[in-house]
Order: sequence, then structure tokens, then C-alpha cells
Amino acid sequence: MKAQATGSRNNERKTLRLRDVVIAAVLIVLSAAAYLFLGKRDSGAGTAEVYANGDVIAKIDLSKDGVYPISGFDMELTVKDGKICVSHSDCPDKVCERTGYISSSYQSIVCLPNRIAVKIVSSEKSDNIDVVI
Repeated sequence: MKAQATGSRNNERKTLRLRDVVIAAVLIVLSAAAYLFLGKRDSGAGTAEVYANGDVIAKIDLSKDGVYPISGFDMELTVKDGKICVSHSDCPDKVCERTGYISSSYQSIVCLPNRIAVKIVSSEKSDNIDVVI
């Protein structure tokens, strides 16, 4: 008799309640809305700023495809379809190359051995975001 009572309690715990379904639906809708909102913020190609030791050494227009060597460093940046990547670097670990293409102002490429950073600057003037988590 005890086996039946324990089994029925386990069945009650496994069923979804209406509030669980509503909470899951609300979370899905909020996640989709945030994704769509953030995805549309960086619709313009903008420019990429290249920093060496914290100083801007180059600005690259992301609307023009091409390969851009970084003067004074054995590095190349490639721009394609409004995205930018490090296509060649002489650093030993190649983390900057493995980062791949970036296209959002929330992304960056960093090469620590060469002390180079690439940052996307959005073409939108109303970007008042302080922190992205």
C-alpha cells in the first residue's frame, strides 16, 4: 500500500502546471524580443578602430571589402560583408585569428602579444548603452 502512495506523489511532481507553462512562454517571448532588438541595433556597417598600446592607429570602413595590413606589425585585417577579422598575425598563439569575424559594437578582437585591439564603432549616434551583460 505504501508503494502506491509514493508513486502517486511522484506523478504529481512530474506534471506541468499552468503557471509553469506561462512562465516558460513569457521567458521565451522576452528572450526573442531582446534578441531581435539587439540584432537590429547594429544594422549600419560602421567602422572598425584599430588600437595599438591604447592609441588609435587606424580606422577601417566596414562597407569596403578588402585586406588591410597594420603598419608596423606583421598583421592583416580582412573586411568582408561588413565584418572584420584578423586574417594573419605573427603572434604565437593565434587567438586573434581564431576569434573570427566580428560585426557588432559589442564584440572586439584582441592580440595580446602584439598589443593590438580591434573594436567596432557603430554608425548610430544614439548608442547610449553603458554596460552589456
